[in-house]
Order: sequence, then C-alpha cells, then structure tokens
Amino acid sequence: MPNRIDIPTYSSLLDFCLGTKNLPKLLQTHGRLVVHGISHHDFLRAKLAAAYASCGRMQEAGTIFSWTNKQSTFLHNAMIRGYTNRKGFRRAFEVYCHLLSSGRRPDNSTFSAILKASANWSALQIGRQIHGVIFVCGVDSDILVGNTLITMYGKCGCLERARQVFDEMCHRNLISWSSMVGAYAMHGLGNDALKVFEEMRAAGEEPDEVVLTSVLAACWHSGMVERGLEYWKKMEVDWGLKRKLEHYTCVVGLLGRDGLFEQARRLVEEMEWEPD
Repeated sequence: MPNRIDIPTYSSLLDFCLGTKNLPKLLQTHGRLVVHGISHHDFLRAKLAAAYASCGRMQEAGTIFSWTNKQSTFLHNAMIRGYTNRKGFRRAFEVYCHLLSSGRRPDNSTFSAILKASANWSALQIGRQIHGVIFVCGVDSDILVGNTLITMYGKCGCLERARQVFDEMCHRNLISWSSMVGAYAMHGLGNDALKVFEEMRAAGEEPDEVVLTSVLAACWHSGMVERGLEYWKKMEVDWGLKRKLEHYTCVVGLLGRDGLFEQARRLVEEMEWEPD
C-alpha cells in the first residue's frame, strides 16, 4: 500500500501542473504515479485528465477520461475547455451532452466553457438551447455566465440578444462592459460601442487594456479618427495604461484607413513592445 501522504501530495502536484500548464512536470508526475501504483486512483485520474486537457494534450486526456469511473462535473468542465481551446468544438459538445446524460448537474463553469465553444463555432442555435438550460438551472444571474452569454451572442451576430442579457444583469464587472463593447466593435458599430464605453465610465468603472483594444478597434472599423486618437492619448495620460501591440495595430489601421500614411509610419517607428 502507498504511503497515506502520496495521494494528497500528488493531488497538489497535479493541481500545480493544471494551473501552470507545465507539461514536462505533468509527464514526470504521471510517471511517478505509475511507478508508485496509484495511477488507477479515480481522484488522481480525474486530476490527471484535467491537467492533460489544460496542457492541450487531448488524446491523453480523452483516454484517461474514458478510464475514470467517477467522472465529476469538474472533469467534464476541464475536458470541454481543453477541446474548445484546441478548436475541437464538436468533441466539446459531446462531453457536455455526456455530462447531461450522466445525470450530473452542470455548474456555472460548465456553461461558461460550453458557451465559449458555441461562440467560437458560431453555433447560435446550440447557444440558445444552452441558454434555456441555464435558465432552468437557475444560474442565469451568475456574472460569469452572463459575460459569456454576451460574448456568445455577440460573436454569433445576435447583438440585440447580447444587449438584452447585458441590460438584465443584476451585477456587472469590467468584463461585462468589455464584452458588450467588444460585441459592437466586432460588427463595426462604433457609435454603439463608444456609447457603452462612456456608460461604463459614468458608472465609475475604470478601463483596462482589454476594453481599450475594443474601443480602438471600434474607432478603426468605423473610421472615427478623432475619437480614436483621443482615446489613444488618454490611455497613458488619464488612465495610466501601457500601450501594447494590439493598441498600436488598431491606431495604425485607423490612420491608414483615413489616408494618414505618414502619421501611421511614424507611429510604427515609435512602437515599443516586448517580442513574443
């Protein structure tokens, strides 16, 4: 029999691998589980599959998932996220359906993960069905679920529904505002995007780099040069935000769209960012 400390120790190691996506450490830990004869333990198997999924190794994750007797909601969620991150959207939906058919109750993390798959697959009809299940399960007021619904409807081009979800939210955070701004920006509705951004500021929410990317993109795609340059200047001066490559890309595109090529060239020469 293994020492009683083995299971909690390896559980912590697998949690570390899952959180950091450290594949070499995961492979090492898996090997030790086999050597110590505890790789068959369902609790560790579940964490092992989840860790492989977080590292994008879906073949290994899927195999261990199928060997696991107690397939928890946590494990299903990890598999859905893993397949979605690898663009295996159909497989993500298969895992979601397996969860429902097994009689286990999906949670807010389940819905957030499967809605992300719906958004990236532009599967509006499936997204709507999931929204119905969310309502039945009584988690429609959850802020994580609400934010993901906004993104899903936005990416699928159903902006009225995205706005309805946004307006009906009991509580909003910066991600809520950013998701709504991004939904409008994605479809070239610059005025609507900037209106939401100004509503956000009036509500006392300070912008971050993510929402400013959406704001600048909205200005770019709508040809709103003056507004875009105004927000560009405010980024560092008023909000203390560091300009990143995606911000430069939006402003260069904005200037180029308006024929201000010399200004765009000078901006490119001034770019400062860490290489990938």
